[in-house]
Amino acid sequence: MVFPVALFRRIPQIRPIMDTLIGTEVMHWIAHSVLFAGLVILLAYAFKLPLTLKNVALLLFAVLIVGAAQEAFQLIATKHRPPGFPELFDLGVDMIGGLIGIGLLYLKRSTRQRIRVGY
Repeated sequence: MVFPVALFRRIPQIRPIMDTLIGTEVMHWIAHSVLFAGLVILLAYAFKLPLTLKNVALLLFAVLIVGAAQEAFQLIATKHRPPGFPELFDLGVDMIGGLIGIGLLYLKRSTRQRIRVGY
């Protein structure tokens, strides 16, 4: 995710578009949430995971690991400083995105079960 954004922001003709799309904090939070909700949904479907407490914990752990790796990469590639509150905040937003993904999976699966039972 970081590479395309960093690449496109360096192209003068595309930079204004990228700044408009992701230049605000709100869009930054939405992008993180959507990406990590998508990660949870894709992992759950790829591994055919039922929503047990253990699997929810594993999915959230995956979000934490991928989010931490992304933040570390950003620090190394672009920021050149030690980690701080902004990175912890982004990890929190990533975890919220993961919880949104789990909520969407739960809603989809519980709706499907109600239809099968006939409610």
